[in-house]
Amino acid sequence: MTSPAFIAGVAPMATGAASRIALGASVIGGMLFAMFLMIFFVRLFFVLISALFEDRKRRKVSGNARDTARCGSEVGMFADHSIAALLPRSGS
Repeated sequence: MTSPAFIAGVAPMATGAASRIALGASVIGGMLFAMFLMIFFVRLFFVLISALFEDRKRRKVSGNARDTARCGSEVGMFADHSIAALLPRSGS
């Protein structure tokens, strides 16, 4: 939201003298380029980072499932594996 406001504020500079037109046009062009670039890259980085954390979460959950199953088989008397997961693991 601040980029369009900045562009609107600089727009009068692009209609003045020749030196101001060059400066205003380059500032407006740079801000437009940066704004559209950020629209795509922020979303791209969000998708990449969320996929990375989702993958980590998936690995952690599958790892916990293996640990719970292993711990439950070692303890044996617990039918509820969530209780067995709270016990200290031996071996690893």
